[in-house]
Amino acid sequence: MKAEYDFSRGKRGAVLSNHGKTRITIYLDDEIVKAYKAESERTGKGYQTLINESLARHIGIAEAPVTAAQLREILREELAFPKKTSLGSSPAASGDSADLEVRESAALKYKPENIRLLLVAEMPPLSADRFFFFENVASHDHLFRRVVKALFGQLPRRENKAEWLEKLKRRGVFLIDLKADPASACALTEHVPDLIERCRVLQPECIILIEATVYDAAYRSLKAAGLPVVDKRLPFPSTGHQSEFDSSFRAALKLCSRD
Repeated sequence: MKAEYDFSRGKRGAVLSNHGKTRITIYLDDEIVKAYKAESERTGKGYQTLINESLARHIGIAEAPVTAAQLREILREELAFPKKTSLGSSPAASGDSADLEVRESAALKYKPENIRLLLVAEMPPLSADRFFFFENVASHDHLFRRVVKALFGQLPRRENKAEWLEKLKRRGVFLIDLKADPASACALTEHVPDLIERCRVLQPECIILIEATVYDAAYRSLKAAGLPVVDKRLPFPSTGHQSEFDSSFRAALKLCSRD
């Protein structure tokens, strides 16, 4: 070591440069911070880095500086919809990321600000042209049609599906899938921890699980997590099971209003 050092040209500040980074202070919802910290433990990445990555994915569509309210909404959307390489990612997911993004975009269009009823289905259809939130679906679409019938008392016509999606949104009804990627080979139970975090972020007043496989995989864990899930095992309303679904869904709705 030298006997003396010349600090006459020294400057106060961080030892390491943070070029390209700006320190800010912002208040986020507790559920958001908790979910990102949980993801940090799973991935080994810092939770602030994960939040930054979520925002970076949106920067291409932002025409103005992001406000605190917009920031919280972006983070909620990131947690609500799992991505292959980000939060809530389905292990060993192998589907087409373009299809996942198209479905996410369609769902976000009809996401209520406050969710009164959250439906959790098993997974989107394997067919890329069918999805609960797609406005033009030429065939099948059983779940959407039976949900509308149960809530509004009539089967919707296919040509005005967008109008019914708006009605569901206004009533506070939303749907997510336990397994966002239908090509994932993982067991449904492996997706339950992510489902719990997404439900916490969405903060629904009531949760109904669609299909027995979803109930069997997720009910106990959701209940143990303190989430408002209905204890009712429903069939999927495919051909031959629609009447059974109708009666079971109506019973589940009564349990929702009772809680």
